Amino acid sequence: MAENLNTPENKEILRPARVLVLVPSKNEKTFQTPSNNIKKVFSTNGEMVNENEIRIKDGPKLYLETIHPRLSGYPEIESFDKIMVMGSAWLVSENEFEPGLLNFIKKVLAAKKPFLGVCYGAQMLAIALGGKVGKLGHQEKSDLRLRLTEAGKSHPLFKNLPDGIFVHENHEDCILEVPNALILANMGENTPIEAFALDNTLRACGLQFHPEKLLHDSNNDPDNLQAKIITNFLTQ
Repeated sequence: MAENLNTPENKEILRPARVLVLVPSKNEKTFQTPSNNIKKVFSTNGEMVNENEIRIKDGPKLYLETIHPRLSGYPEIESFDKIMVMGSAWLVSENEFEPGLLNFIKKVLAAKKPFLGVCYGAQMLAIALGGKVGKLGHQEKSDLRLRLTEAGKSHPLFKNLPDGIFVHENHEDCILEVPNALILANMGENTPIEAFALDNTLRACGLQFHPEKLLHDSNNDPDNLQAKIITNFLTQ
C-alpha cells in the first residue's frame, strides 16, 4: 500500500517558505516594489511558479509577500519564516524613522527570525542594535567593489562568492558603528561598514548596498554576482 504523504505534518514540511519583504516608503505615491527586483534575480537560477512564488534551481520554493506598512500596517512576525526590510528615501541621520519600524525590527530580533536589512533597512537594524548612522557627505550612486573581511569570507551570506564583486550603491547615509556585531565588508573611509551581522548566522544581517537591484553598469559584472547574496539568504 502506498504511503500517504498528504498529512498535515508533510504539508507543513513541503509548504513554500514564507518571506516578508517590508517596504518603508517616505512618499506613499512612490511606493517601490523590491520583491519584483528580487524575482528578477532568479531569472537565471530559478523560475517563477506564479505571481508570488519562486522556485530556486535545485532548491526550495519560496512565497514572497510585499507589505507597505504605511498602507497595511505591520504583519504578525510568526506568519513568516524570513524577513527582509528594504531601502527607502528616509534619512536615518536626520532622525527620519518609518513609524513603528524600529519596534518591529526589535520584535524580529527577539523572535530570532532570519532577518536581512538592505540600505535603509540595514541602517535601522544598526540603530536597533545600538549602533550609529551618519551622513556620507555625498550621494553614493555607483557600482563599487565589495571588500570582504575575514568574517565576511566565512559568513553564510557570502557563501560561494569571491572577494571584490561589484555591488549596487545608492545612499546618502552610512553605518558608522554596530556594537558587538561582525563586520563582514567595508569600503574604507567613505563607507566604513558595508555589511554586518549579529553573528555567524542569518539571524540579523545588514547590507548598505542593494543586491536586489541590477548594477548601474552591467558591464562591471554581466553575471550580476551580487544577486547570489539574496539567494544565500533565502535558501539557507
